[in-house]
Amino acid sequence: MQGKTKACLTLPLNINVLNASADYILHGRQETSDRHLFIRNRVPYTGFQDAVAIAHIFRKYLKAADITHAAADGRTMYGLRRAIGTKMVEEKIPVTTVAQVLGHTGLTATNQYICLDLEGLRKCVLPLYS
Repeated sequence: MQGKTKACLTLPLNINVLNASADYILHGRQETSDRHLFIRNRVPYTGFQDAVAIAHIFRKYLKAADITHAAADGRTMYGLRRAIGTKMVEEKIPVTTVAQVLGHTGLTATNQYICLDLEGLRKCVLPLYS
């Protein structure tokens, strides 16, 4: 379920993701009755409450990797999300698919990722002379 829109999102997964998920479920996930796929690795073994919990884990691993973080440096969950959207556009994935993956209900919010595709924009430029 998407965080902001609360809409369900169904995406195809490649075989590597399926295998890694199966390995986690069979060998890495703690026993719990919680129905979330990914759960905390500490008691209580429940799903994460919100995106803030995931961002906290992200910052913890940035610090462990000795990667510094300052405001507006892109080293955030939002920066990671933006990088994924940008990479998808660069890989010629349809903008409608990028919007769905990012949980956008329309294409307006996805436009920021399109303008980062400099090679694609160069093909659209008209000459300044006639």
